[in-house]
Amino acid sequence: MTGLILLHFVVMSLHRVAHQRMGIHLEPWQRAFVGSVIFAGPLIALAALWMFRKEVGTVLLALSMAGSLMFGTCYHFFLSTSDNVFYLGQSGWAHWFMATAVLLAIIEMACCVWCVWTLGFGRGNGANPNRSASEGNKQNIRKPRQDALSGNRADLLGRS
Repeated sequence: MTGLILLHFVVMSLHRVAHQRMGIHLEPWQRAFVGSVIFAGPLIALAALWMFRKEVGTVLLALSMAGSLMFGTCYHFFLSTSDNVFYLGQSGWAHWFMATAVLLAIIEMACCVWCVWTLGFGRGNGANPNRSASEGNKQNIRKPRQDALSGNRADLLGRS
């Protein structure tokens, strides 16, 4: 995961250069979002993952990458804005801008999928990353119980 987060920073840096070269500027609130969620969020998550706070780091990474993915997808592909890839033209920097926008979306989606898998969703384990897939089914198996009146063990259907 460290490599994917570092790749995200490299592609994000190239994307920032393309923004600057093309004269596409962000509003103050957008700069704040990019700085806190898209830049700082993954760094803090990475630090938490390395400091053996896996669940906290994974949740933080999931939130920051999901926020990044939604922000980038909306502004680069759906909203009619100056940084929509479909309205940029054909200059050299437009190609860099488009390529990095697509790469960022792919990397952010990959990080989100990794986080969901790591947290155990989709494996039948709920949100407990410390429980294996085989343990997820053990909770549904009824164990034999002691019959209170006869002292005999009851089978799974409750008969003595």
